[in-house]
Amino acid sequence: MNIYLDVDGVILDKHLKPSVCLHEFISYVTSHHTCYWATTHVVDGTTGHLFGYLRRNGVPEETLELMGQIRGTTWDMLKTEVIDFSTDFLWFEDMPTDQERNTLKKHNASDKLVWIDREKGDGLCKWMQTQKKMKQSRLI
Repeated sequence: MNIYLDVDGVILDKHLKPSVCLHEFISYVTSHHTCYWATTHVVDGTTGHLFGYLRRNGVPEETLELMGQIRGTTWDMLKTEVIDFSTDFLWFEDMPTDQERNTLKKHNASDKLVWIDREKGDGLCKWMQTQKKMKQSRLI
């Protein structure tokens, strides 16, 4: 599965601090999925600026090292331009535009949006808890 990640409001909370459970989340998604950036910080495929920004906002080096596995993307107007709709995916975003939500709907993929509440800053933890519960229910 492909994972598409926004930065502001997802990787960093509303105060531009690392989101709760960030390292655990990044460790999980980079080891189980193919991950891509879907952020205004990466529009031309290069990630150097992004890593400086994340470092300045307190993302630990061990987490940044794992983030090195996340692929840069190129897009112009909508973050959904980076999504490969022919492959299963999840898109972690805090503020999808109406156009982006309409693009998901057009591709019957509205359920692929993991809408993160930037106000609480615990959306990644909640998603991880859901994954653990699903894994446990499959074992029963």
